[in-house]
Amino acid sequence: MKRILTVLIPLALLLSLSTFAQKNSDIDPAPVSPPTDPIMIIQDDTSGNFIVFDQTTGAYKFVQCNSNVILSGLGLVEADGDSLTLIHIQSDRQVIFSCNMATHEGKGSIEIMPLPKLGIKSQVMTVLDSDMTNSSTNCYEKYPGK
Repeated sequence: MKRILTVLIPLALLLSLSTFAQKNSDIDPAPVSPPTDPIMIIQDDTSGNFIVFDQTTGAYKFVQCNSNVILSGLGLVEADGDSLTLIHIQSDRQVIFSCNMATHEGKGSIEIMPLPKLGIKSQVMTVLDSDMTNSSTNCYEKYPGK
């Protein structure tokens, strides 16, 4: 019995000290980063066409600079690690854009479905952005010669 008490008492003391140390730790948890700007802009490196979308709501607006085509809608935003993808599929269009937050690259396309009764032909518009940090919602700010 004496041997059992000799083993159990130090064990109980060790456990209680461990619990006390955990409750009274002076170590603060790592600070949480503030949320990033929910507005994403992907602007084509060549044409200046751009899409701007809200990564929290999925609301988007696409602008084709040389023809003043403007399309807007509400898509679904999916996040996977450093990647964000905006998807919006309707009877008149397919919108799929993705961006990599680590490399600041974005790409995507909008396909307009044909509507013969309205005289609308099928059209695909693409955006390739090698550096989203310099993207703008002004067609001519990034590409003044366009």
